[in-house]
Amino acid sequence: VDSPAKVVVRPRAQPARFELELAASATTGVRGPADAVGAQVGMRLPLIRTLSLHAALGARVGEIPSAQASTRTALGALGLGGLASPADSPVQLGLRADFIPSWFEVTRPLANDSEVESRSRWMFGGAALLEGGYRFSPGFGVCAGVGAEVMLSPTDVYAQGQLAAKLPTFRVVGELGLRA
Repeated sequence: VDSPAKVVVRPRAQPARFELELAASATTGVRGPADAVGAQVGMRLPLIRTLSLHAALGARVGEIPSAQASTRTALGALGLGGLASPADSPVQLGLRADFIPSWFEVTRPLANDSEVESRSRWMFGGAALLEGGYRFSPGFGVCAGVGAEVMLSPTDVYAQGQLAAKLPTFRVVGELGLRA
């Protein structure tokens, strides 16, 4: 007796897609002043199912109390993000590594308080972050990351000719935002 053929239908995994990110970011220095907060906008372009090209632009502001100075940083990021969890899971877990070029500026009031002194420079480095997220729907979710930044340009801050601060090479960085 011929039995009817069984057809098994498996749900199709969602294809990888372009994603936009908007996130708050914060850093703190390891053995030195590098506390700053800011925001960034980024995007991810899928290369293969679990690997994406990551690019971002952002800005941060901070303080160097020992130099009575404020800081401003404009930065970019270009790197790769890898997904360790299943691509169709609402819970996401992965790693990201970025190259970071940044424009760093330190501003401090002069002795008479009516003028300010400002110094700026390019700095280059990299970051590695452990990332997590949760998708409320296939096209929208929250994302977070924590990791380390390494800036390859040692920076000393002088106030009135005296060394006031050495900015640390290593920084802890955190991000929290939305992804669509």
